[in-house]
Amino acid sequence: MPDRRAAIAVSGLVLTAVLSLLHLAPAARTARIASWIAVLVFAGTLHLLLLSLFFFRHERRNRCTEETPGCGCGAGRNAAPEKDENTVLHSGLAKRELAVILLFAAAMRLVLVPLSPVLSDDAYRNIWDGRVQAAGVDPYRYPPSAEELSALRDNRVWPRINHKEYRTIYPPAAQILSRGIAPIRKITGWRELTAWKVEIFLCEFLGLVLLGAGLIARRREGHRALLWWAYSPLAAVEFAGSGHLDGAAVGMVGAALGLWLLRKRVGAGVCAALAVGIKIIPIAAGAAIPRVRRKEALLGGALLASLLVVIPYLSAGSDLFETLKEYNRNWEFNGVLHRSLHVDSWVPAVENLVSFPASPRRLAPGTPREKGIARAVASGLVLSAGFLWSLTASNTIFVATMTLLLFLLVQPVIYPWYLTHLLPWLCLVRSGSVALFLVLSGLTYEVLLTEARYGVWRERVGLQRAIVFLFVAAAVGEVLYRRRMRGYVEE
Repeated sequence: MPDRRAAIAVSGLVLTAVLSLLHLAPAARTARIASWIAVLVFAGTLHLLLLSLFFFRHERRNRCTEETPGCGCGAGRNAAPEKDENTVLHSGLAKRELAVILLFAAAMRLVLVPLSPVLSDDAYRNIWDGRVQAAGVDPYRYPPSAEELSALRDNRVWPRINHKEYRTIYPPAAQILSRGIAPIRKITGWRELTAWKVEIFLCEFLGLVLLGAGLIARRREGHRALLWWAYSPLAAVEFAGSGHLDGAAVGMVGAALGLWLLRKRVGAGVCAALAVGIKIIPIAAGAAIPRVRRKEALLGGALLASLLVVIPYLSAGSDLFETLKEYNRNWEFNGVLHRSLHVDSWVPAVENLVSFPASPRRLAPGTPREKGIARAVASGLVLSAGFLWSLTASNTIFVATMTLLLFLLVQPVIYPWYLTHLLPWLCLVRSGSVALFLVLSGLTYEVLLTEARYGVWRERVGLQRAIVFLFVAAAVGEVLYRRRMRGYVEE
């Protein structure tokens, strides 16, 4: 036990030191981007080595000792654990070890909070939304380019906002977070970017704490599985470095899973609804809801939270979804599986099949509206498949994780920070191939280097395909290895 705690502490210290190198990144934009990519991938590789040390060689040591949501083993289903001297001692050691994990997880993130985003400028849109609300204006009413908001412009935030011609895309719960920037800034005197990043950090850290507590309550030495998320350099860079809103959504998912493990089902439902209200991505895991036991309290909490969050923004009407529809129709990045399936050509292909004589359009991409329909259908097919799978599967957590993964893979846009939504689930499923996929996703940022050098946004499709190929190969190898070791999660 002491040597494990020492390894956790040393690993956290090393990862924090590596991420601290970002403070030394060159001032030139191209060199700065290259430095961030290099540190992200190198730290991610170190994280994979840490996971291999703790988990890949000990697949059977961290099995459930009590029923967990969706776990098929059923160990200790009706029996309460005996609280003898050894159990109490283990609980105390586990809590101290969890404290070490949380300490270094916080250090990895706080060291990046003072830095300005380099790999993305999305945080400035969230800051702008908060500024608009502080002025008493509905954030869904005007795009940043509107003259009605000209009085709010400055030289720090305004120039960095992307796609100023579009209204905000972010859901109501995200707007509540943006609204919190002004009071935090008033109390602390911090700049808006720092206040925003601290909000994201607090949301994510809450999820880490609650999921860690739930893992201790349900699995022997299960708290160490939190290393999959807590020590993830991708999470630290995307949330604390770039200030992505996804950190708050991921934190709420972690909180929901932790509260469910602690049998706080209403609270779990509230956190799950907040996660979806911050970013729509977590809704994909809800396809596995039919197999969740005693879900009435969960759904009740989710409904209550949804109403409280949405009501203040109902006056926006259809403007709530206007930019989301445009995004779904027109954006594309790193969608390897999406392109391979020719999703954007599905509507023209169907029209070609039913028309006479046959149309020459064949597999040509459709109009933006047709693309939006086809992309919605692709997402719906994944969710439907996950729903049907959950009706017969014994492991709900595994189904939810795989449905979320497939949902992300069929999207036309897969930014690296989208994949961070898998991190809380990895603490329960522990998939090395998915962890590898997250590390390799950092390489897709190379598109920023091309843009910085030549002013052209040009994706390297070959690199993106290679990343997916390595992930699939690793996943196949992982399945074969787990079956051989009889540690496969659905045995």
